[in-house]
Amino acid sequence: EDATDATQSGVELIEHAVNMKDGQLFHIITLGQGNMPGHAAQVSREDRWRIINYIRSMQAAAPKQPAGAEPT
Repeated sequence: EDATDATQSGVELIEHAVNMKDGQLFHIITLGQGNMPGHAAQVSREDRWRIINYIRSMQAAAPKQPAGAEPT
């Protein structure tokens, strides 16, 4: 996976997470989902909420794309 693929994956996660509730994100970070393992042992409860707040701040800062528009 090159840097472009990693960046695209992060963008897709942020876009997908827009429709998720904060509790859902917390659950995924804690217990994992799909290929991602849980991180409860490595990341404190407080830091998991900080991660969610960071994701939300990235979503708020992301340029808005018109419906159906191709990302640039």
